[in-house]
Amino acid sequence: MNTEASGFLHQPTAQIHLTRLCNLQCQHCYSESGPGQRSQLPLTDLFKLYGILCDEGYTQVSFSGGEPLVYPYIEEAIDVAIDHGLKVNLITNGLLLKEDRMRRWQGKVDLVGVSIDGMRTRHDRMRGRKGVFDKVIAKLELIRQSGIPFGLAHCVTPDSLGELPDILTLAINSGASLLQLHPLNQVGSALGLLEPLSGDDLSRLYIIAKLMQLDCPSDFRIQLDLVPASEELRYSWPVSENNNSLSSIANPLVVREDGSMVPLNYSAGRSVQIAGCSKLWMSDIKHWKASGQVEFQATIAQTMHDVNCAGAPFIDWYDYFARASKGLGVERDLIPALGLD
Repeated sequence: MNTEASGFLHQPTAQIHLTRLCNLQCQHCYSESGPGQRSQLPLTDLFKLYGILCDEGYTQVSFSGGEPLVYPYIEEAIDVAIDHGLKVNLITNGLLLKEDRMRRWQGKVDLVGVSIDGMRTRHDRMRGRKGVFDKVIAKLELIRQSGIPFGLAHCVTPDSLGELPDILTLAINSGASLLQLHPLNQVGSALGLLEPLSGDDLSRLYIIAKLMQLDCPSDFRIQLDLVPASEELRYSWPVSENNNSLSSIANPLVVREDGSMVPLNYSAGRSVQIAGCSKLWMSDIKHWKASGQVEFQATIAQTMHDVNCAGAPFIDWYDYFARASKGLGVERDLIPALGLD
């Protein structure tokens, strides 16, 4: 299986959503973050979490939100993660990046991901504020000058498919080394507000991404969170024994701002939940490894069954997994009429 193309992670990674507070209110936000949200992971819990992650075999943390740069303890969060031997990535809307902050992060942060929702008009509309695109583009130069590796992350919508070549050019010209393309999911703020990608759209996205990669510099990578079903359905998920590390099966591990833990996707349902709150992390993880992962394995099997029955040629695996964990099937409109499979 092509793990890189599917978005599956080579390094055992914990995606930590530090807060739901954000300086923007984006139309597609899966966690419904915004200026009015206040929930956040306490710093003492975060420090305790690092020890658990190391014990469970995780080697990398990826900070997200909300906007991680509004988290009041972001510098401490980075420093203590490094003290634990963890690599640090973060994903940001870019507006709060500053020169002194970039200097502090040199030699500490392995990768900065900056969200770009399209070119100027589309990005500003999705972000709900005019002028943010130009501000973010100016911030990209700060990252480039710092020498910290960075990439652009784009949530693909039906309307943004035509802008993908321009977004790629922007990424390359800005000095980025990565462009992540993630299909829009019908969760959070996007539910009922934005048009989902159809099966035809997913087929186009896969082909466009493959063609764009051919024109990229050798050191530039496009990560597409989409994979042909023929590859996915051949994949058998590993079963973790009771004494094995959590990272051997839940990769990525998602830690929400309320302390709950789920495998693979922030939007995963309670049926596959690993831990309910920070106070119960140790006991809940032990219980999940002993018996709770049975439901997880059943959800994996149900996802593969649903996709196989639907005949969809391309899979947004994380979205389909979240649907299955909530008892939702694969939408019939994900089956394309193009005959591109």
